[in-house]
Amino acid sequence: MRVVALVGVSWLWQAQPSAATVLVPMSDEALVESSDAIVVGRVGGITTAGLEGGRVVTRITLVVERALKGATAGSSLVVTELGGRIGARAVVVLGAPEYATGERVLAFLRRRADGSLETNGLALGKYQVAAGADGAPLARRTVPQVDERPLAAFLGRIVVLARPGGTASDGRSGIGVAPPVLETATPAFTFLGTTPSRWFDADCGDPVTFSLGNVDAGYGDAASRAALAQSAAAWTNVEGASFILGVGADGAPAVSVLSGPPDGRNVVQFEDPFSEVQDVVNCTGILARGGFSASFVADDPAFSKTVGGTTFGRIVEGDVTVNQGLSACPNIDAVSLAEVVAHELGHAIGFGHSSEDEAEPDPVLADALMFFLIHADGRGASVRQDDVAAMLAGYPESLVAPTPLAKLSCRFDLGIFAVSCFNTPLSAVPFVRFGKARVAVARVAAASTGKKQKKLLGKALRFLDKTDRAITKKIPGECGVGMHGLVADLRTRATAALAGIP
Repeated sequence: MRVVALVGVSWLWQAQPSAATVLVPMSDEALVESSDAIVVGRVGGITTAGLEGGRVVTRITLVVERALKGATAGSSLVVTELGGRIGARAVVVLGAPEYATGERVLAFLRRRADGSLETNGLALGKYQVAAGADGAPLARRTVPQVDERPLAAFLGRIVVLARPGGTASDGRSGIGVAPPVLETATPAFTFLGTTPSRWFDADCGDPVTFSLGNVDAGYGDAASRAALAQSAAAWTNVEGASFILGVGADGAPAVSVLSGPPDGRNVVQFEDPFSEVQDVVNCTGILARGGFSASFVADDPAFSKTVGGTTFGRIVEGDVTVNQGLSACPNIDAVSLAEVVAHELGHAIGFGHSSEDEAEPDPVLADALMFFLIHADGRGASVRQDDVAAMLAGYPESLVAPTPLAKLSCRFDLGIFAVSCFNTPLSAVPFVRFGKARVAVARVAAASTGKKQKKLLGKALRFLDKTDRAITKKIPGECGVGMHGLVADLRTRATAALAGIP
């Protein structure tokens, strides 16, 4: 089974003192100030590691040629980025920097709480160093637009801006040296993904529910709740689409899919309670991060579905984490906060950016909620033309099961594999038992009489009981508890369907 976590990013932009809002990316001053180490070096090797608990990280070893802040020339630094590919499994982080073995780079690095180093500002903190047309070295970055400068002059500017001190860490602390369960060398680390994913629950007519993990103290309880409610309504009220984004009972903050394995809870949380988002600097940097965990198994209706000619994996959890300190930024009011939450929820339901070109010439793409820059123009949680097109392509209303019995069959097709079972060896016995229940329910809608429908549903319920007993015998721990819960839900649905047949 391949597990894919996709994470999206919104950048925070600073308004200039004028009547119109001028959006600018993180400045050199802010990037240098917020970096613990700044080096010119060469990528000596890249290793992807699968860690305990289901995390995947990529370690990039940099051989330091010149240290401008917080490091020593001649030393070696290990940059640990979330995500990577390990065997058939991938964790993809949109907006992450790209590194290749042998590449020469200028890297702005930030130390995490556990001591490991990451690229500061995601792709904003990494420049490729290569010879220009005249042979002199250039530093080049392509996000959020092409930024190309003579290396010598750029390094001189950085030296002037850099403050003394920084970190003596070599980045090998914390997750940087966590013992891998599986490890492999790779020629490159890239954020690009190839597997689209969606929530299959929508096809069964079921809502996908997100809980509020906490509220932002600066914006207040009412504004935090309104941001989630308005965002849920924006994505739900797309005419012709099937997706229902629900707001559930309040939950509690939790480590998100950004930095941990899926836990089966869909959470929107504020003030970055687990330090998963780099702090903003002078109101520039990263506003929030949102994404999902998904699985893909070819030819299995529980984890593979073709919609409009595109084959999708199934999303099993989505999370949104909003950064701390945003309420102190004059250009990010409560209305803009709702835009941020709606954008990140767009990632959590499977959508990428409409464009990542700051000078995007297509007005439809630039106007989209899922454009990679926040608009902060008073629109709030508002989906636009391109967002609607994405929703109609990914979640068409025509795909929803048309009858109660068809919806029941759809739910059985989603299976009994629980989120807590990821990375757990499983006995096949409960799944064999459940397969017979699934077949019986699939035949119900085609049955010619109510009597036959009742008989088939009774048969399905008996196989559910056998499935439950097999789980008790074969599947211990949280995985077993999760599977029991899914069986119980299916039993409740099948029992209600049986009672509704005259």
